[in-house]
Amino acid sequence: MKKILVLLVFIFLLTGCSFGNTYKEGVYEGQGVGYYENENPIKLSVTIDRQGKIKEIIVLDHGESRDIGQKALDQLIKNVIDKGQARIKGVDFVSHATSTSIGFEEALLNALEKSKK
Repeated sequence: MKKILVLLVFIFLLTGCSFGNTYKEGVYEGQGVGYYENENPIKLSVTIDRQGKIKEIIVLDHGESRDIGQKALDQLIKNVIDKGQARIKGVDFVSHATSTSIGFEEALLNALEKSKK
């Protein structure tokens, strides 16, 4: 139930993040809770370019599994970078890695919130 509520809040936040170039250039860190809630959170470094678009996402730390969680994080980063924007309309979650996807999205939104103008 908690994860569903968190997901709904992030969907609401994502729709609010989809208008205008509201992110300033720089490198911002964010974190979110993945599959292993009591382990290391997912920590990201997000680089925003001059146009307010996501240039790079680096996973700084996480407590996710190597076979499922790490692969999911790699795919999630690719999904966001391929969109070429910081105005996220929703991260495409990775099948069989929903909790990791939610934690990634939470970390990304946390970083983007810090980059707002």
